[in-house]
Order: sequence, then structure tokens, then C-alpha cells
Amino acid sequence: MWAKREDAVDFFDMTKKEMEEYFAVGKSTIDAIKEAFNPDLFNYATLGNVTSHLHTHIIPRYKSGRLFCGRSFEDRNLGKNYTPYDKKDFDEKILINIKLEIKDRLK
Repeated sequence: MWAKREDAVDFFDMTKKEMEEYFAVGKSTIDAIKEAFNPDLFNYATLGNVTSHLHTHIIPRYKSGRLFCGRSFEDRNLGKNYTPYDKKDFDEKILINIKLEIKDRLK
């Protein structure tokens, strides 16, 4: 999720209106991911180390593998670092299909 306000940097500087939208968008996003991929839990990261703008990563986590687009996915780092894959593990077609699966379920 990415803040609309250009000068938004710090998570705790959100306005009340931004907080309400943040949680509404976050809830609809995790609901869509749950419906599409049935994760066991979620991790969330709001860092700003590389991109100095208010944003949050929503990371679904899996105790067992999942099959998607004919490919098996394993969460090799469950219980550890929240990044189970390198970006190079995904080709553009897989990423687009993941995006469409979530987008089709957003309310």
C-alpha cells in the first residue's frame, strides 16, 4: 500500500482520515489475498529504507506449499525473515497473474 500524499514519510504521521483509509484498504487487500491464496498468516513491513515514502508491504505466509499457474511455491523462511523469495524467482507473467488474482477479488 502506498500513501497518496506526496510528503508522507512516517507511519505515525498519518492523519486520522489517512488512518481510516489505510485500514480499509489494508483489510480489503488481505481479504482478497485470503480468498485468492489462503495464507496461514500475514507479515507487514513499513520500512522506508530504500523508498522514503509512507508505504506498507503485506506479505502472506504459508505453512505448506501452494500451487499457482502450474508452479509450486514454498515459503522457505516461515518463522524467519519475511522475504521468502528473491525477485528473480518470479518471471513477469507470474507476477501479473498474482496481481490479477488479487485485483479480481478486491471489494
